Amino acid sequence: MTRLLAALAAFFAILSFALPDGAALAQDGVDGLRLLGRNEDEFAHQMDFHVAGDVAYASVGLGLGFHAYDISDPDNITRGSTVGHAAWRSHVEGNLAYSFAHDLGVQVFDVSGGGAAILVDSYNPPGVDTSYEGGVPVGDRLYVAAHQKGIDILNLNPAETFAPIGRIVLEDNACWNVVESGGYLYVANGRFGLSVVHLSGSDTEVAALDLPGLANDVEVSGDVVFLSLAAEGIASVDVSDPVNPVLLDIAPTLGNAFSMGLVGDVLAVGSYPYLERFDVSDPVKIQRSGWDATLVYAMGADVGVTSSGDTVIVVADWRGMGVYAPEHDPEGDIEVWPARLDFGAVNAATRDSAVIVRNNGAGSLTVSSINTPAGITASTGGFTLGPGESRSVVVSATGPDMVRSTIEYVSNDPDEPSTIQFVYKNNTTFPQMGSVAPDFTLLGTDMQMHSLSDFRGKVVYLEFGASW
Repeated sequence: MTRLLAALAAFFAILSFALPDGAALAQDGVDGLRLLGRNEDEFAHQMDFHVAGDVAYASVGLGLGFHAYDISDPDNITRGSTVGHAAWRSHVEGNLAYSFAHDLGVQVFDVSGGGAAILVDSYNPPGVDTSYEGGVPVGDRLYVAAHQKGIDILNLNPAETFAPIGRIVLEDNACWNVVESGGYLYVANGRFGLSVVHLSGSDTEVAALDLPGLANDVEVSGDVVFLSLAAEGIASVDVSDPVNPVLLDIAPTLGNAFSMGLVGDVLAVGSYPYLERFDVSDPVKIQRSGWDATLVYAMGADVGVTSSGDTVIVVADWRGMGVYAPEHDPEGDIEVWPARLDFGAVNAATRDSAVIVRNNGAGSLTVSSINTPAGITASTGGFTLGPGESRSVVVSATGPDMVRSTIEYVSNDPDEPSTIQFVYKNNTTFPQMGSVAPDFTLLGTDMQMHSLSDFRGKVVYLEFGASW
């Protein structure tokens, strides 16, 4: 059977970088996120976090995949144990942590020792076509989102073997994660939206709700389920009657919404490349109340309460991890957009790009200098912004030399006094998002040869298909 895997839209950039609709820099007022601290010991594909008290457990997509971070002092975040398979998502309940590692199955760790994880069990499904994406323990069973296979049920009875004892096959299967509440499983079922399973004797799917986008994570609070929908944002669904779920609201995000966390009215999501906070006190009208551009790609976030009673948000990005408080920053708070500039082929020409510098804080922000590498210049050296204000800075690239470097924005932001922006020029080997697309020529369905450059200024759709 042949399925459509993706439809990709390629836009030719002219290096003017206009802000998209709904971009963070178009927000009004100041944002409700205050950076408390960062740890960049692991510069590799941090995918997701689960916060349990003073410990934040990371799922890392490369190398050893289950990491423990002590976040009791956000000014001095320390990384402890690093064990297990490369992983996508984790779930911590009591003294046990479950790490989900795609086709390598699931590993169970004892985390009762204050953060140090000890492997106690694992299960690797046979074959290469079963992928474990996330899951939740319920009593002596672990319900695992097994993507196109449905939901695997594993036995958690310590006196018996940790192994599958059943599988729930939905009408349509693209399961990414699952939560439980009131005897029902709520499934983030990919392109099929939300699925609801009644945990009766037969564990039966009792409802499905089509949603836009790709439902890839799910949280539940009382009678409301929240789902992240990738490029479509965040959805809230009324499940007071689980067999008749009703969509309440969809709030757009600044990027692709991946994994998320929820405590009380605070919902946080990694939306590639932003961390976003939403106020969900009124699920009929979800409100964005905080945002911060992470240093690289924000893949996942979670919300937790530390031993001191403080609510914190932890975000995973590919440069490391950050801990935030869901509150306004009382001082200046710098944001630079976009996070990367790629001028493409410059050579003898000069290319300009508009960079927006914004003050997200409640105090005054003074940018004292903008330090650029050779071949890159900025139109101004310094300026001051009031709360919520922004300024456009023209960054120019000249000359034939290759640049793969950073621009440094020095300011009085107490948390980020030296903010970097990645910059590229004549970097044909590794073009970045936003650059002029490299040219190529392919044979079309009309049996004629077509070059991408022939369609400059137009939208080009590339369709990829596969069979299995």
